[in-house]
Amino acid sequence: MLPEPIPYFPQSYFKANRDALLALLPDESMVILGGKTETIRNQDTSYPFRQDSDFEHLTGFLEPDALLVLCKNKTDTTYILFVNERDPVMETWNGRRLGPCGVREQLNVDLSFTLAEIAEQLPKLLSGAKHVYSSIFQTSPNIVNASRLIKNALKHIHSLARSGIYPPVNFHDINPLLHQLRLIKTPLEIQMLKIACDISVKAHIAAMQMTRANVMEYQVASTIHHVFENHGGTWGYGTIVGGGDNGCILHYTQNNQALNTGDLVLIDAGCELHGFTGDITHTYPVSGTMNAAQLAVYEIVLSALNKATQALKVGAAYSDFHNIAVRELTLGLKDLKLLSGDLETLIETNAYKRFYMHRTGHYLGRDVHDVGRYCSAQDTDILLEDNMVITVEPGLYIPSDADIPKEFRGLGIRLEDDVVVMGKTPLNLTAALPRDPNLLKDIIGIY
Repeated sequence: MLPEPIPYFPQSYFKANRDALLALLPDESMVILGGKTETIRNQDTSYPFRQDSDFEHLTGFLEPDALLVLCKNKTDTTYILFVNERDPVMETWNGRRLGPCGVREQLNVDLSFTLAEIAEQLPKLLSGAKHVYSSIFQTSPNIVNASRLIKNALKHIHSLARSGIYPPVNFHDINPLLHQLRLIKTPLEIQMLKIACDISVKAHIAAMQMTRANVMEYQVASTIHHVFENHGGTWGYGTIVGGGDNGCILHYTQNNQALNTGDLVLIDAGCELHGFTGDITHTYPVSGTMNAAQLAVYEIVLSALNKATQALKVGAAYSDFHNIAVRELTLGLKDLKLLSGDLETLIETNAYKRFYMHRTGHYLGRDVHDVGRYCSAQDTDILLEDNMVITVEPGLYIPSDADIPKEFRGLGIRLEDDVVVMGKTPLNLTAALPRDPNLLKDIIGIY
């Protein structure tokens, strides 16, 4: 039976996001944000369009080239979109557009204009504002350049000074405010993340079930992507399928090698659904069972995963769970005799970084490495709050160097879960993925 489609967010969700942002701004403020443009893949072929995360968060509008304007006055707010106009010829080639009338009807926009009207309308809107908020450090060529449009509008306003029309005088970066709002997830967002994570778990299990020696890494990836798309999703980032020592390459994406008997395979893959992505890493044996060295390293990483996850509690410092993982991994490396010496000294001198060179997690949401501050203005760790979503991904990557015992050379093991901070008991959104080595045998089979 085919899975039922998952509905998109209601318009009330996007209105709540806009209202939350505007509530942080003074009266006589304006927010101006550009949406994503289409990105050329080669010649006249574009990549599949994916809206900018900030823009989608505030609008739910999924067409390219748009401009958002939010106005806040003492008594009311106004929601304005500039969009591509309807064009029957272009729509025959490239798909339907809402156009200005469509966005008013379907997205509850107060005012809508075509892109061609920006030069006329934006100066009028800006002349009534004292504070302008935009992504002033945005430099991506694939985002509508709001800063350039603002600059052009200001030139026009300056030319009207003798008429008593003056430009705004306060310009602010919107990102710190908007990104802190995005950091704390709403119930609807956590629900969507849970669905995306459930699909991601199904994809990882499907990959385990088809894994055999001589299967190509890209064939495993295609199985994963089929599950994503069969549920109405897509990949949230480039899928990693690293067999053998390819698992020691943190961002390995070539996925062009055959899996070998006796090797492990590391898979980092997450489904994006309606703008929110899961992010799961699993490592398991191609042949169903691990040898003694593989199992020893795997159990160290699994212990670090479990202990670090339990540290994600309200009021804890952000770095606490990373420090717990580092301690557990370093202790394990000592037990394997890959490191020697005093535990505290090994941690203080970063000796473990030969085998574990990245942080233990990151924020998760609309972006796989989601937005939000990790440190306060005083450069101290922020404290965890309810409804932050954080990945926990300890790993060990053992190089094939001459001083490494042969049985450990080229072992790359990473395990990653997606966790919601909830009081003193974290909620693991990806707990359904089997991690117990004995359960892995039943899923993969023994070959």
